[in-house]
Amino acid sequence: MPGGFVYTPAAGTVLGYGAHNLHVDFTPTDTANYNNANKDVSINVLSALFSMTKNFDRQAKVGYNHNYLIAITNNGNAAATSMTLSDPLPSQVRFTAVTTSQGTCSYDPGLHTVNCTLGTLGIGSTINIQITTKALQTGTLNNTATVNASQWDPATGGNTASVSHSSIAEVDLSVSKVDSADPIFVSQNTTYTIVVKNYNTPISATGVVMTDNLPASMKFVSATTSQGSLITPPVGSTGIVTANIGTLAVNGTATITITVQASASGVITNTASATANENEATPANNSASQTTTVNDAALQKVLLAKQVLTGGCENTTGNVYLTGPAPTGGTTVNLSTTSLAGVTVPASVFIPAGSSVSPNFNVTTSPVATKQVGTVNATLGSSTVSRGLTINVGSGTCPP
Repeated sequence: MPGGFVYTPAAGTVLGYGAHNLHVDFTPTDTANYNNANKDVSINVLSALFSMTKNFDRQAKVGYNHNYLIAITNNGNAAATSMTLSDPLPSQVRFTAVTTSQGTCSYDPGLHTVNCTLGTLGIGSTINIQITTKALQTGTLNNTATVNASQWDPATGGNTASVSHSSIAEVDLSVSKVDSADPIFVSQNTTYTIVVKNYNTPISATGVVMTDNLPASMKFVSATTSQGSLITPPVGSTGIVTANIGTLAVNGTATITITVQASASGVITNTASATANENEATPANNSASQTTTVNDAALQKVLLAKQVLTGGCENTTGNVYLTGPAPTGGTTVNLSTTSLAGVTVPASVFIPAGSSVSPNFNVTTSPVATKQVGTVNATLGSSTVSRGLTINVGSGTCPP
């Protein structure tokens, strides 16, 4: 019968995944003898429907492995058959391994690509793939995986997943520090020994710099480094000691020594720290501190060459002893006597810097009418030490 047809959707339309209603209208040429007609038909197009995700499990670091985690789920109404996956890896990584929960995967070194033959993915099922790579350099890593299969309508998409992330260089510098000698006295030296290590990382640390800001009471004397160069304050001043170490190989170390002179007493803390061009894995061990006990030299004793004299006939000498060396500028110790009539000593004695014993001082006697028993005293600040001295009455004539 002559006439015309109108199709909804239009003839030639490719029907995608899911339910569709098809409608046709017929209009006859001879409308006087024939009526219009129409028809509706409902069909369900079966297709796999992919949902695909891709992630990375950790910060990518040069020299370390990280994993790409791919999950493919079939949310459609038909199984996906003859599934394949292709994943061209970023140029900045090296392939390490691949595992899949279904099918097989292999690495093509020529194309730097992971290829998988995954078989059939049932309705509601998921395939998990893990690709392990090692970052070789810093930068942005762009990675896209693509899946193809039979029983799948490309118009539905969902067959690619991408991830973009950064790769960083990371090292773990550690710093240790000890001193020798300890304790010391004011004006004495101690030497700090500092060791900087590139601890257990897969790459060299570059641009390594150690800095040590000396305490105000520790004056710079000298420094050495086993590697690189030094920038130091002037001798006798305080300031920052910098060791430009340069590159430390994996587990490599550099040793720096810094000798200082104490100018004040107390428990003195000194801290050294290190940095590198790379990111730092464990900032907490990038610095180390050492405490040094610095004591003031105190009075220890006063000694006399003789402790029993005949008044007016005999004299003696004495010395004052400190517990440590006298500081820069030396130390003046006051002298006196107690209960010793006719005995004279100097008002004070000077102990030169660096010495712990005074020069001899004179103890002079004159004749006495009665026996004298007393002490010769040395005083420094609030501290006094004494030594006993006896002056006997002479017979009127001194021995030759």
